[in-house]
Amino acid sequence: MDKITVTQAELLPCPFCGKSDAFVERADYSSCYVFCNECGARGPTSCNESGSMSDDTRRPIRKDEADKIWASIEAEKAERERLMPELGDALRMLGRVSQRFEDLGWREAIYCPKDGSVFEVIEFGSTGIHDCHYDGKWPNGRWYVHDGGDLWPSRPVLFREKSS
Repeated sequence: MDKITVTQAELLPCPFCGKSDAFVERADYSSCYVFCNECGARGPTSCNESGSMSDDTRRPIRKDEADKIWASIEAEKAERERLMPELGDALRMLGRVSQRFEDLGWREAIYCPKDGSVFEVIEFGSTGIHDCHYDGKWPNGRWYVHDGGDLWPSRPVLFREKSS
């Protein structure tokens, strides 16, 4: 099968509006999501284990790869709905997740070092841990994630000191 660009991929119709005007977009350095041009619906972020779009090669994906991503997104959505059917369930889960991250040594990003040193961060919705530093004087500076020799503006929610 010939490779086609993501915008040409024949994805499944949008589950919200039923239109077939969707494409796969990179969310960050290691994950992606499906976005509908018609209604603006955005699928949840999903790790792409096939290597396409997650290793900066920007290799176009095939229809079967895009369909696999969409199916993975739908399965994740169903699992979240099973685990957290109501808002209260999601809030209780968020509290448990927050406590677990604290148990694992993570703290709120606002408490990160402000001396230019590199630490690890997690961005909300991301599936990875990234090296980062804070540049500038608090509170008017910015966080920058390091990736492949580049710096990307970031809004991390959690940080921890780098392990030796």
